Amino acid sequence: MLLPSPSDWYTQRYRAIAEQQTELVCCYLPDSTLTYVNPAYCRFFALDRSAIIGRRFIDLTPPEGHDDILQHIDWQVKNKTPRVEIQKARKPDGSYWVVEWTDQALLDEAGNVIEILAVGHETTERMRAETTTHQLEIARAELAREREINALRENLLRMVTHELRTPLAIIHMSFDFVMRYSDRLTPHELDERLHVAQAQITHMTGLLDEMVMSISTQRQPILYNPTGIDLSLLIHSIVGEVRQTLGHSHHFTIDIAYDAVDVYIDTLLLHRILINLLTNAIKYSADDTRIDVTAWRELDDLFLSVRDQGIGISPEDQERIFDPFFRADNVGDIPGTGIGLSLVRDCVTAHGGTIVVESAVNQGTRFTIRLPQPAIRRVNETTQALIDWAARQ
Repeated sequence: MLLPSPSDWYTQRYRAIAEQQTELVCCYLPDSTLTYVNPAYCRFFALDRSAIIGRRFIDLTPPEGHDDILQHIDWQVKNKTPRVEIQKARKPDGSYWVVEWTDQALLDEAGNVIEILAVGHETTERMRAETTTHQLEIARAELAREREINALRENLLRMVTHELRTPLAIIHMSFDFVMRYSDRLTPHELDERLHVAQAQITHMTGLLDEMVMSISTQRQPILYNPTGIDLSLLIHSIVGEVRQTLGHSHHFTIDIAYDAVDVYIDTLLLHRILINLLTNAIKYSADDTRIDVTAWRELDDLFLSVRDQGIGISPEDQERIFDPFFRADNVGDIPGTGIGLSLVRDCVTAHGGTIVVESAVNQGTRFTIRLPQPAIRRVNETTQALIDWAARQ
């Protein structure tokens, strides 16, 4: 009896193994012509082996996937290393199948690709399960988000009913007093009563603005619309606005470096940032104390600082000071919602910036903000500097 040669024996052995595999096994030439398919491959695609051997398998697949297949084969020919590819196609009944292929180039002695061996594993159910799991995760995240927003609304509603009572009562008392005794009040006393009412109206307006913005930021990111502005004019305007309402008993200093005047920022967001920081500085500082507002440039960044001489913040509370609704332990009876600094942080983040707090109890607080300046602004500044230089020549 003639025994098969070792090479024939190994060929028959490995062919038998491939024939018995439940995985899809095939070999094809670099032009996608099939040279071998195992029974599992034929069963999966409902094709007869004799009908597909010698045919390009790319012709058996949907046209929309041809470019990906050709790119995959080209990658195999060039790199000659195993690669995993996911193939997805729709069946005639409208459903789809997914196969995860692992391809390996087979080389001759010269290192040229002569065939490509592909082993496929159907992952339709796994992919469907993963898709379902992903959809459930999205649904759970949306539900959690909705619960957070509902909790936020409940907290804000409680704050509205609590925080607005006091200023409304003060306004009512001020106007009632003026109406009853207007004929007995001196101009100074009348102005003082009206000033108290105006300050409380400003406080309520800011409170309502914070609440509206806090809800809107839960729904969608803060819009960032930067423009070129004169920072000095803006800061002086905001400080003047605060001084005339809430800060008439405090002293303000403003120091703006010459190279920090012409900047590129979102005016509305910066207004919200400074109003909150200045209002807090006034609220948590004694009368006749100083509040410093400073601005300077360092390379491509604009820095803003608001410093007070107030009650300060403990190291433990500094870690949570930007959390919504958080209030430090030492605020006592001072009114507040605990959402102002979280909005400040969100406005700074919208600029791509950062905010840092430095504080110690009874030694004041300093908030420092860094706002990056866009490259296009720097180019314009450089161009203008060259124009100015040329004009002086």
